[in-house]
Amino acid sequence: MTHKYEHLIVAYGSNLCARDFNKFAQKNGSHGSCLNFEKLVFLPDYEICFDTYSNGRKGGVLNIRGSRGCITEVGLFSASDEGLKLLRKKEGVPFKYEEVEVVVISDDGEEIRALTYIVPQHRAEGFVEPHPEYVKVCESGFNSRGIDTDILHQAAENQKIEPWPALFTYGTLMRNESRHQTIKNSGVNCSLMGQCYGTLSTNGSYPALNLRGGSFSWGDYFVSNDIVSLLEITDQIEGFIGYGSPHNLFRRTFVPVDVGRVRYAWIYVMDKELDIDIKSNDWRRFNGKRLEFVHEVYKSHSAATTNFDEALTNRVYRYSFNPNNEALHSEEIIKMLNDGQGLSEFDFAKVTNLWAVATS
Repeated sequence: MTHKYEHLIVAYGSNLCARDFNKFAQKNGSHGSCLNFEKLVFLPDYEICFDTYSNGRKGGVLNIRGSRGCITEVGLFSASDEGLKLLRKKEGVPFKYEEVEVVVISDDGEEIRALTYIVPQHRAEGFVEPHPEYVKVCESGFNSRGIDTDILHQAAENQKIEPWPALFTYGTLMRNESRHQTIKNSGVNCSLMGQCYGTLSTNGSYPALNLRGGSFSWGDYFVSNDIVSLLEITDQIEGFIGYGSPHNLFRRTFVPVDVGRVRYAWIYVMDKELDIDIKSNDWRRFNGKRLEFVHEVYKSHSAATTNFDEALTNRVYRYSFNPNNEALHSEEIIKMLNDGQGLSEFDFAKVTNLWAVATS
């Protein structure tokens, strides 16, 4: 991706608001066009907070601090040399905020290095209530960039910002695989088969997802009650040292997953192909286990609900005509789920309200 200016900047507070930056630029004999909005990105393992006081803002101002599992939607800007100079002055670098490099994630899961401004925690003051006028400035910036303001209001009221609870796996951490107990122990309340963009390859022992591959790969989507503890363990399992580290075996990123609805999730990926291509992009199918697993999913749901086949048929044909005017047979249902055509595990769960089955 090409950018208007050389310097990439991450903005998460008042700098999202063009009016606020333009006002500061004009006051300093410049123009706000030296800072150009590029796109929205995700800042992983950070949360926004109000933990530093500003005389000029008459209250607390936004900061970010490390928080495993949190994901913060932010603006990616490019700045000219003049724009970078203005930002440093506006943020009081280095006496107030410090200029640091962070890694953000684009909507395709790729990493981008950019500069941002942080008050280090040893200089932070705990929660500092913001002035309503400053919150309005930030709110204007959030709205203008299409960022949900709920998280801003949570931070302004000193409410806990919850980490993102979903993880997508496509290998040994899936249900019925060798390392699934790690997931199972994390308080899973949702387990669904799904797909994400990318292709799979393997060294024979485990698969790796390459996001640059031009297809979709199968896996399991989990929602955990204790995602922070889970990520601590899976980071170690997957050899994830940290964002931007050259020593990562896998890197943890954030991507959309299709589970019958699109949901975002954490995921571990490689940016290369291993020795053997998995043509089906399905670790279960590669190992001859998919059909057996689909049978188990069907068995768990059908045993939990009377007339399951009929109820599922009604869901399948809820927007179209049923040509046979009769319920699908179990063999047809299993085939549709196994082939990934016309049915998803999400549909099963909508019928039975069982959102985490087949977790042996």
